[in-house]
Amino acid sequence: MKKSILSLFVILAAFFALSSCGGGTPAVELSPEMTEFVGMIKGTSDDVTAALEKFGSTEDIQADDMGMYDLKDPVVTAKNGDCYSVEFTAGITTRMYDICWADGKIATITDKGMK
Repeated sequence: MKKSILSLFVILAAFFALSSCGGGTPAVELSPEMTEFVGMIKGTSDDVTAALEKFGSTEDIQADDMGMYDLKDPVVTAKNGDCYSVEFTAGITTRMYDICWADGKIATITDKGMK
């Protein structure tokens, strides 16, 4: 009986381990501006501030609270029109943003909180 239960647990563990492999986040096609923007963010708040100053369409966007964080490892998870959902590593947390573009500049940034 113990062997049967142990075998069942081993099979279930193998099934769950194999079913979670390879899913990953699908690649999202980025605009050249978005590619450059996320490429500028390398791990310091200064990087984020410089990227916002370069691509922000207004002073409010250029001074967005996003610039307070030491963001790195951007992962674009989705695209909806000219808006991108992006996750950044910030210390031990993951911060999420929706970044929308218009005419080659960032039009809006929506802070989606932490994951």
